[in-house]
Amino acid sequence: MRNFQTHKGRISSNRRGFAFVLSEDSTPDTFIPEREAKKVLHGDLVLFRKIKRGTRDRWFGKIIRVLEPGKTKILGRVSRNYGI
Repeated sequence: MRNFQTHKGRISSNRRGFAFVLSEDSTPDTFIPEREAKKVLHGDLVLFRKIKRGTRDRWFGKIIRVLEPGKTKILGRVSRNYGI
């Protein structure tokens, strides 16, 4: 049977693409694979579900929803190539 319990925590991103959720309760940090980490930004408060991976006692997180953004402003640059 799968675990459908949800948890809350803050995202801690990594430059290599993956992330961890730092849980608000006493549970250990949860690994977030790259495909899930693309949905969130560093510092976001998220609702996530823990999913067991393989036969060993390894878990990863699946993002359900962003509850509160970690950043409200993002600085960046936009450039246009016009087909070049």
